[in-house]
Amino acid sequence: MKKAVFTDEELLIALHWRDHDGLSTRQIGERLGRTKNAVIGAFTRIERDTDAADVSPHLNGTLGPLWWQNRAATQPLSATLQAKSPDGERASSDEETLP
Repeated sequence: MKKAVFTDEELLIALHWRDHDGLSTRQIGERLGRTKNAVIGAFTRIERDTDAADVSPHLNGTLGPLWWQNRAATQPLSATLQAKSPDGERASSDEETLP
């Protein structure tokens, strides 16, 4: 049986594959284990919902590709906190030197 609901991550990846890698809905469906029509339906619902929510359409496209896969999401919180000193500034060993 096919999966009934797309996860948020699956939708974001599918949109990336379509918009940045140029994959067809058939290719996306094969990679996700879904049918072409399921992918088309998901894209249609996303576009309908985002069109209804766009207050200022000129702001679309401001986030870079794969924005949801940032370093903070893959790095444990403890490592992020250890990189900062108690006062919130970066530790001196982590500071970048300016030319």
